[in-house]
Amino acid sequence: PSNVFATMNPLDATGCTLSLGNNRTAFSSSFKFAKSTLGWSAGKYYMEAKASTITDRGGVGIVKSLASAYNDTSIDNNRILYHSNGNVYTNVIDGGSTSVATISQGDVVGIEVDMTAGTCKFYKNGSAIHTVTSSIISDNEWQFLVGGLSINWDTNFGNGYFGTTAVASAGTNASGNG
Repeated sequence: PSNVFATMNPLDATGCTLSLGNNRTAFSSSFKFAKSTLGWSAGKYYMEAKASTITDRGGVGIVKSLASAYNDTSIDNNRILYHSNGNVYTNVIDGGSTSVATISQGDVVGIEVDMTAGTCKFYKNGSAIHTVTSSIISDNEWQFLVGGLSINWDTNFGNGYFGTTAVASAGTNASGNG
């Protein structure tokens, strides 16, 4: 089929409960992760995650496809993650972090990946806040990632909803889908 949207992958998620067609990920007892279905190694990709409830902390980003959500060290060493504490962690590139803006309940984080340019751009509530550029991005296969402790992420991979609420700024891709 040509009209397929990613969801969070129940086979590569730990410490969370998936619901709403695997587009809501609820984390509770310890900081764990869930990866999306449909990885990529070329092209341009975009997704959004809304912090629908946040009691403690969480993050959203991309992770190399080879990393398993069941292995925290594997995830930590192979990710680019925008954390609710306001830092973008570039573990896979240089182990560093950049302070940008904290994520609060109700905030929508967008992630735009351009494999040709080797960029991963983060947005908060529609405004660009940080761009990571590295050949490591264009030289690997990736998937989207959400994680946290006492946080619920509602993801939108083009289906037009956060949970059961329609996205106000819905758009379509070049094929008219989304």
